[in-house]
Amino acid sequence: MTIPAVPSQAISASHQQGTNVATYTGVRHKKNVGSLILTWDHLTFQAEGSMTTLASWDQVKKHQVSPQSHPKALLKLVRKDGKSLTCEFTSREELDRIRQEITARLRSRNSV
Repeated sequence: MTIPAVPSQAISASHQQGTNVATYTGVRHKKNVGSLILTWDHLTFQAEGSMTTLASWDQVKKHQVSPQSHPKALLKLVRKDGKSLTCEFTSREELDRIRQEITARLRSRNSV
């Protein structure tokens, strides 16, 4: 399945959920705007025609979101090797939705 690149001008987040894939557009990661793609196996970021796998769920130790009082909707993933990555969303609703989806994927991996 080919996922089209998201132009860097995209600023609004939207959620399209397929059977096992969730895609969030308008996500900022390392100063790039693109799509964050969750599958049951891994987390991928796509910007400007390039795709980077950020982590497999087996590598993720925990995830955190910024508090409601924080001006930015931030997601932080901490990997088991101690490295972390941060993504910024355009809305708190998108952040809450992805937090729930990541929780489901991590629980699924831990129960296997």
